[in-house]
Amino acid sequence: ERRRIARELHDGLAQELAFVAAQGRALSRRPDAIDVKYLANAAERALDESRRAIALLTHSPDERLDLALVQTVEELANRAGRRARFNVEEGIEVPAKTREALLRIVREAVTNASRHGQANTIDVTLENGDGIRLLVADDGIGFDPVDPIDGEGFGLTTMRARTHDLGGDLTIRARAGGGTEVEVVIP
Repeated sequence: ERRRIARELHDGLAQELAFVAAQGRALSRRPDAIDVKYLANAAERALDESRRAIALLTHSPDERLDLALVQTVEELANRAGRRARFNVEEGIEVPAKTREALLRIVREAVTNASRHGQANTIDVTLENGDGIRLLVADDGIGFDPVDPIDGEGFGLTTMRARTHDLGGDLTIRARAGGGTEVEVVIP
């Protein structure tokens, strides 16, 4: 049933959103297209969300975290023309709620690194020591997480909320030499 719903979303909603996003991008190149840029951005966000839903539905709820994480990051990096490198510990077992939240957080971090940070390479680390630690680091232009240009966006707010719901800590920091690190630690 999950796969059927994912197919329906992919073949219907996602295809329509892709068309709207493409048309919005084309129209936004016109000099008088300020309002169209907002439409194009909204369509892009909706398309990203539909892809997230499809990805979550196509993964089995019992799929190992490390496998789902690598597959998710590779898909996003390939789509954006970025390179992904991994240091992922195998066999980490977490409840389904934690797995889904971590996958959504990594999707947001990788999307931000490629879209806003203009990163070429994204490094993803997943390890289990005194708790689960997920680190997404990029070599992009970075940003100041304390004073971002447009205020804290919805994506960052959502990552913080998801991490908080798991009883964890989220840290976003600039990397020495450029880029950004997003670190999630769950006890």
